[in-house]
Amino acid sequence: MLMLNSVACRVFFASQKEFLLNSELFFQGLRDAKNFYYFNEEYDILFHPFNNAYRVKEFPRDLSPEDVVLITKPEEFNKLLSSPSFCYFNLEQKYNFGPLTGLKVLIPRMETDDQKSSGQFGAVGIEVPLLKINYLLDQNILSLDFSNYDWLILTSAHGVRGFFFNLQQLKIDFRKLACLKIAVVGEKTAKVLEEYGFNADFTPQKFTAEALARELLDGDLIKKNVIIVQGSLGRKELWDIFINNNYLPQKLLVYENRPNTEMKPFLNSLLKANLIDVLFFTSPSTFNNFYQFIEEEPKALKLPHVAIGPTTFEVFQKKDILVKLLASKYTIDGMWQSLKNYYQGE
Repeated sequence: MLMLNSVACRVFFASQKEFLLNSELFFQGLRDAKNFYYFNEEYDILFHPFNNAYRVKEFPRDLSPEDVVLITKPEEFNKLLSSPSFCYFNLEQKYNFGPLTGLKVLIPRMETDDQKSSGQFGAVGIEVPLLKINYLLDQNILSLDFSNYDWLILTSAHGVRGFFFNLQQLKIDFRKLACLKIAVVGEKTAKVLEEYGFNADFTPQKFTAEALARELLDGDLIKKNVIIVQGSLGRKELWDIFINNNYLPQKLLVYENRPNTEMKPFLNSLLKANLIDVLFFTSPSTFNNFYQFIEEEPKALKLPHVAIGPTTFEVFQKKDILVKLLASKYTIDGMWQSLKNYYQGE
């Protein structure tokens, strides 16, 4: 790494398109870069749809940490000698192998989801956050007497973070939760709960909010009442199940989902460049935002759609989708397993 004027841009090297398109780092860089520069005219067709990509003859001046430079030929390294400082990444060092090698899978995670390697079985996961999460303060929690309830229901990881955000901001002692049992939907929600020093007392066999409510009721596990923690797009069905069984839950609204319109150009560029082979959807809201954002719906409908659970799978019926898959287990790993089974004919 060269050091000059304490400026650092990112420099990617890939001698073939195959290495480039099999790199999650490449797609992250193309998504986040203010300017994505390249020298090789053979890549013009690939980068044409992206309004932040520019072919240049010389190493650009006035680069910033938000910029990326792609090198595809050994002789292009000579252009770096007079360049500002940079961080170098060889995209050929990590090549994904497996039964899904070559597949590019769009994963519309939320903006605050953990950033880590996304692909499995050799496929590349292209993360495009279509939702933004804002945590909200619900003043109702201040007047809440937790001793009047015996269950706290957390339906998502964001609900967990939003709930404890409220406790921290409103200076509510965590020890007040000692009288409550905690029910969560799914493994990820349980893991996030552990970050705050609590363990889930109940997880439904089927990872949906409706299944959680019915299993609590069918098992006669509720002796007092329940607190439901949700976001702005939380499903009304959960509330209705308890109402229809003569409970009046306390609802806490701790976060809101907003469309991440900043991703719209990148998303449409991926479609135009034919850089998406499969679509993953982890919630109805990501599905709805995807179809609100895109300009080439017929092209998207021809791609396999994979749903993380039955609630998301249900919204697939709104569209004339050719291939609809449901996760074998209602997790991201389950989505990958179902996709692998589909391509292997299992």
